[in-house]
Amino acid sequence: MSGQVDCFEDYLSLINLLSKCRAILSLSCIPLKIVQKYGKFLVLGFATSITISNAGSAMKPKNLYNFFINIIILFALLQLMSKLHAIMVYNKDLNEILMWIKSLHIVRRDTLNRPTEIHLRKSIHIVKHISKLLILLYFATNVTITIYLFATDTKVFELPGILTNEQSYIYRHLPQLIFMILGAPLLASSDLIIVHLSLYFVSSLNIVLDAIKSLSDISVIGKKKNLLLHLYFYHLKILHNLELFSNMLYHVFVVQFSTNFLFFLVTFYMLGRAHNIFFLYPLIIAVFFQFSTFCFFGEVIFEKTERISTELYLTKWYAFSNEDKRMMLMMMMISQNPFGFKAAGMYDVNLMMFLQVVKIAFSYCTILYALT
Repeated sequence: MSGQVDCFEDYLSLINLLSKCRAILSLSCIPLKIVQKYGKFLVLGFATSITISNAGSAMKPKNLYNFFINIIILFALLQLMSKLHAIMVYNKDLNEILMWIKSLHIVRRDTLNRPTEIHLRKSIHIVKHISKLLILLYFATNVTITIYLFATDTKVFELPGILTNEQSYIYRHLPQLIFMILGAPLLASSDLIIVHLSLYFVSSLNIVLDAIKSLSDISVIGKKKNLLLHLYFYHLKILHNLELFSNMLYHVFVVQFSTNFLFFLVTFYMLGRAHNIFFLYPLIIAVFFQFSTFCFFGEVIFEKTERISTELYLTKWYAFSNEDKRMMLMMMMISQNPFGFKAAGMYDVNLMMFLQVVKIAFSYCTILYALT
């Protein structure tokens, strides 16, 4: 017999938000067949064109600050393009992960219903708060940068024959305003998808750990037949989907780490040189929050997959049947190698990496500050 956990309605509202994010990234929200069919290519083409336009503007800066502002926007566009590419190329894997997440909300006789309900409810609660904060920070950053561009008559996009100094003030800034308005929701939507999926992986691992702890009560094994078998396949499914998620984010993390390092370097330098550039404050808060969130999830997922083997050993395994002991041994062997996200297949995505990137960026900033 199967049903739905009590937080299923909250899950549906969350999935509705994810669907809207994907609709924005693929233009499937527009009720035109040709747009729904080729919308994702149009979005990627739009992101590519404004990135090239921004790069062209960065090559002709009016001053050093104008160059740095162009570079900051270029880094954001590069992050956006890497995430759009990942979502487009790994769309099938993304759908498989979302189907697995849906299955987590189905209650079956061989699952521990209470831990599942507790952790999924907590996950949805945290996701809502992170989503609101992320959207608020991106909105504040986008608005303050746009105001600064208008107030200082700064050009960050170069369109030959269209955006030139000979054009009127409004005509020059109107396309920039459109680019900024369209770019921010795309970046926020792609980040929300990554954050939501990461939190569900953390919740599923918490469910496994709670289930393993309950194995110390021998009566649980007797009441729930094949519980260890279910946990074994449940654990394998988590690892399989983590592998899909990791492959999807392989190039995203490479771009994310490299651009965030340069983000910190540029913003630290500009803060030291010009305290009156007001948009830098929401910008650096948004970048810190985004980067630390990704690294935090990497840290937590590694720590929880590492704990599974230890928690299994701490159970009363010696009182289990031979069949359950064999199943437990297989789970321990699988969990001997904890799962962790890697950037470029070499660098662990964790809080230590976050601190190292900030530290190195600050060190290079002091050198740059001293030389100039």
